[in-house]
Amino acid sequence: ETIIEQEFSRGTSAFYVMTNSRSQTPDNAALINEVIAKRLMNAAKKYGRRLSIISRSDSTLRGHYPLEIDVLAKTLQQQQNQNDDDDDDAKKDDVACTIDGQIIAPFFLEGGRLTINDVHYVAEGSKLVPAADTPFARDAAFGFASSNLLDYVEEKTGGRIKRSDVMSISIDDIRRGGPERVRAKLSQLTNMQACIVNAATLRDMQVFALGLLD
Repeated sequence: ETIIEQEFSRGTSAFYVMTNSRSQTPDNAALINEVIAKRLMNAAKKYGRRLSIISRSDSTLRGHYPLEIDVLAKTLQQQQNQNDDDDDDAKKDDVACTIDGQIIAPFFLEGGRLTINDVHYVAEGSKLVPAADTPFARDAAFGFASSNLLDYVEEKTGGRIKRSDVMSISIDDIRRGGPERVRAKLSQLTNMQACIVNAATLRDMQVFALGLLD
C-alpha cells in the first residue's frame, strides 16, 4: 500500500503492479486483484488523481480469465460507491466506474502471437498455428479448446457471454477505417461487453490504441 501511494504522490503517469497471479489459485488470484484495486482507488482519492487500470493477460490465452477482470470491475464499482458515500458532495446516482467493455487483444509481435479474422495464432517457425492446436492450449490449469476468440470468450465464461454478443474490431476496420472507425465501434460497447481486437502488425495495434484513447 505504501509503495502504491508513493507512486501517486510522485505524480507518476503509469506504473506496473506485478502479481504473478497465473501461478496462484483462483481464490488467491481473486483476492490479489481485489486488494490491489482497493488500494489503487484509495490512493487515487487521497491524491486527487484520475485512475485507469489495465489488466495485462497472456498472449497465449492462459490465465484467470474472466475471473480477474470480473473481480477488478466489481471491486472498482464497490469502492467508488463507498467513496461516494464518504463524500458529502457526491451525487448518489453518479457511477464513475461504469465499465462499458472489456478489450481482448492478445497480440504480441515478438512472440509471434497474431489475431486474424478473430482466430488467434502462435508462430512456430514459418507457420502460424491456431492457438488451440499448440501446447499452450493443453495447459493443466488454463487449457482451452477454441482458437477463434469469439468462441474462446463463450468457452471461458461458461456461456455467460455468448459468441454472438462479442464485438470484433477487424483488421479491415483498423486499416481502412483508422482510429475513427475503431472509436465508433468502441463507443457501441455497453455493460462490459467483450471486444476482440484483430492485429497482425504493430501498426495495427497503434491505430487501435489511437482510437481507444481518442
